[in-house]
Amino acid sequence: MPLAPVQVARLYRNVSDTIIANVHGILSVGVAQGVVVGVGMRIVGMRSSLLLGFAVGFASIIPVVGSALIWGSVGIYLFVTAPLWKSIFLLGWGIVLGSSIDNIIRPWVVGARVELHPLALLFSILGGVQAFGFLGLFLGPVVASVLAALFNMLREELNGPARVCTGVAN
Repeated sequence: MPLAPVQVARLYRNVSDTIIANVHGILSVGVAQGVVVGVGMRIVGMRSSLLLGFAVGFASIIPVVGSALIWGSVGIYLFVTAPLWKSIFLLGWGIVLGSSIDNIIRPWVVGARVELHPLALLFSILGGVQAFGFLGLFLGPVVASVLAALFNMLREELNGPARVCTGVAN
């Protein structure tokens, strides 16, 4: 690479931090979706809501349709076997809370460790999944993080180290 050893080490550290942050994000989303959807299933009276909550947590790893495979199936089951309001409630709960929590938790958890704006992380995750499928959950944020680090290095080379604005006039 046409970079100084310090810059290469910085890129490697950046990639490592991004991958670790993504694993934490995936686990956090799984826990959050499992809890939220498990609570929704308990509200409608599912006897095995704890087990189904665990299943939602594990299924949340699958991009796009993960947790919906579980709460959607349970919603259809309730449509056939229970009063209609239970099915409508669970499907609405899953759409509004269960699925959308991924768009809040993952950028928040990953953004705490990686120096990217949460909106940029969200778009990199979505774009990565669109381009690479399941691996895009990892590759999208890594590519965005590496690009941001490279742009910062380029800016430092051209302008000198970035100055921090303290709000105090010099």
